[in-house]
Amino acid sequence: MSEAIIAKKAQQVAEVAEQFKNASSVVVVDYLGITVEQATNLRSELRKAGVQFAVVKKTAFYHVRLKKLV
Repeated sequence: MSEAIIAKKAQQVAEVAEQFKNASSVVVVDYLGITVEQATNLRSELRKAGVQFAVVKKTAFYHVRLKKLV
């Protein structure tokens, strides 16, 4: 893996960690099995409620927790 890719992934992990640190709460869910329409409706409802919704790869989440960044 090139140094540029590693640096980009490290930046993504840092961004996720910062979002977690600044959040009043974090909810982790497995959205496997919902339709695109259901996911779109969920995002819309969350946006209306002022909730930030993000899809984070398991590996990024793992690295954030492994490094105890949150």
